[in-house]
Amino acid sequence: MKDLMENDWNRTNRKEKISIAENQLEKAIIPVKEIITIVESCLNSRELKYTIADLSGKKAISKWDGDWQNSVFLSFTKDGRVAVVGAGEKPQRFRFPKVSDESDDITAFLMAKCREEWPEDEKKRVIRIEFTDLKGQSKNGKDIDNLLKCRDGVECLIGEALLEKGVPIINTLSHRNWKYQFWKKWKEKDFFI
Repeated sequence: MKDLMENDWNRTNRKEKISIAENQLEKAIIPVKEIITIVESCLNSRELKYTIADLSGKKAISKWDGDWQNSVFLSFTKDGRVAVVGAGEKPQRFRFPKVSDESDDITAFLMAKCREEWPEDEKKRVIRIEFTDLKGQSKNGKDIDNLLKCRDGVECLIGEALLEKGVPIINTLSHRNWKYQFWKKWKEKDFFI
């Protein structure tokens, strides 16, 4: 089980993460409308129950209501690239951290290295996907029989679907909550553990 817990994210050093992020800059920027369509198609094919909110301006930076335990979000750079596909129950964690190559926040750090910025407050944008009938987290896989019954599994599903469609994501590995080799194996088994 220890192997399962050591995901690609934790095993990749900052230098490798910078290289992966820089490679994302070579991809064409996909319009947000298309990104939402990709997400909806991915989730509908799995018959997951969800709502999508496209939050911009003050709504993107104000206190977010709702059930964050069961939410996944996408935040966008000034140029319109996906900065990160993330999840969590603490909304303050998903603000727009100061972009700096000294930042403890890896998304802000990678954006600095890639010379990306957050938009001005009135143009900030977040896509929030809220689910019903999901567990929050399931790192060990013992409390579920299918990864798509937990938020972390759905977060990974969305991130991988976007990458497969060529959507650039600056913080590419953030949504990978397990080693990719396990993810591929579970995908072949329709995400049953």
